[in-house]
Amino acid sequence: MEWPVNEVQQSIIADECEDEAINTGLEFVQEFTEEVKRNVEPIEVARNPFSHPWEEGNLVLVVNGVKLHLHRFMLTLSSPVFNTMLKSESKETSNAEITLPGKDADDILNLLKQLYPQERDEITMDNVERFLKLAEEYQIKTVLDLCATCLRNEPKTKDNAMKILLLVQKYRLSYVGDDCRNVLAKLSLQRLEKYKEFSDLNGENLRAILLPGMRRLEKTVKELSPQVSGMVAFAMWLSSQGRKDMMWCPVHIPNGKPRVSIRECLQTCPVCEKVIESLASNTIERQHRAGKGLLKSIASSFEYVYTDFKDDHFDSNFNSVVKNMFDLVD
Repeated sequence: MEWPVNEVQQSIIADECEDEAINTGLEFVQEFTEEVKRNVEPIEVARNPFSHPWEEGNLVLVVNGVKLHLHRFMLTLSSPVFNTMLKSESKETSNAEITLPGKDADDILNLLKQLYPQERDEITMDNVERFLKLAEEYQIKTVLDLCATCLRNEPKTKDNAMKILLLVQKYRLSYVGDDCRNVLAKLSLQRLEKYKEFSDLNGENLRAILLPGMRRLEKTVKELSPQVSGMVAFAMWLSSQGRKDMMWCPVHIPNGKPRVSIRECLQTCPVCEKVIESLASNTIERQHRAGKGLLKSIASSFEYVYTDFKDDHFDSNFNSVVKNMFDLVD
């Protein structure tokens, strides 16, 4: 037999059902929240292993309100700067806090990761400069060496060699810069001057870059000098065979046959200079074309120039150019 339910009882039953629904909803929300925490917390810890105290940890760095938990001995062993800072602190509690004003929390976090080998992220060309700046400020040799390894292993090209060398120079990692200097030493001076940072190089790096090119130039000029002299002497002989009206130096070049070196002719005899200069103007006739060669007459000075379509030329400036070459050999 069912007893009738009055209004009071109906109200009580409704309240109980509502309470049960609320409790069930709260339990669901709580379970959902815990599930989210279980999924999210490992990511947070993986990104920031210093967000919670370590076992036997006894130091907290505070950076922009972010607390980073670590071991005091890791800082004191790694950094003379932190060692001095910690010794000067009056606090000797088990969880001393040190505030680092004006620092970026992510930069300090990444720096600390390098002190714990199991937490290290890779140092790359994208972040090496930030690591170098902090590692030098806090005198952390371990991180400086890791940065040096990154710079040493980076393939050097004409596009990155100057940037890497300036980092090497700034942070005194000279033992890393040889590859950069070798790449830059192969470039022309004109190309080097296009680097806006070229003027920032110190004397040591400038010498290392420029001297190899100067030595190559000196060696080439020394090898080229006798070849040019021989070519000029040969050109005179050819000219003497084909043109009987050429004027020769009776002392040094009678009948187009040099008695002394062309170098001596140019350095000691003005008549010889005129003879060699006349080779240019007498090489081809005015307005005459021969193969790719073209004679140009400049009306104002009646200078004759032999050139071709690759800008190779033979003109009255030949004497001064050859003299300069001989001067480089001396």
